[in-house]
Amino acid sequence: LQNKKAFAGQIIKLVTDFNMTDQIWISSFNPHFLHVFKSLTNKIKTGLLFRHLFYLYRIIDIMLSADAWHPHFSLLTKGMVKSATKLNKEIYLWTIKKKSDVDNLPLETVNGLITDIYGQKF
Repeated sequence: LQNKKAFAGQIIKLVTDFNMTDQIWISSFNPHFLHVFKSLTNKIKTGLLFRHLFYLYRIIDIMLSADAWHPHFSLLTKGMVKSATKLNKEIYLWTIKKKSDVDNLPLETVNGLITDIYGQKF
């Protein structure tokens, strides 16, 4: 726990020192880390990354209170969008590597995409 608090504190200090609290999201697969992070600040948005078992992560998020869900793009369903809307959560899909990853997805239902490609138009 101390290591997580120290690490979170360093991130918070850097983001704050560079005056970027409204430009940065902290995303993690580790709900415990996000919980520690949120216990130190509410000024920086957080997102829970997950690849499997949406309903398990939905239960975890009740205790976590992340600002957004960051599911793998293959998990997007109408039910997830409905749950997110009801709970005032944003949805950012990851990791989009090519246009075909999102060709059949209702992108109008999500807030954004997480990608590691640069310059490709969707």
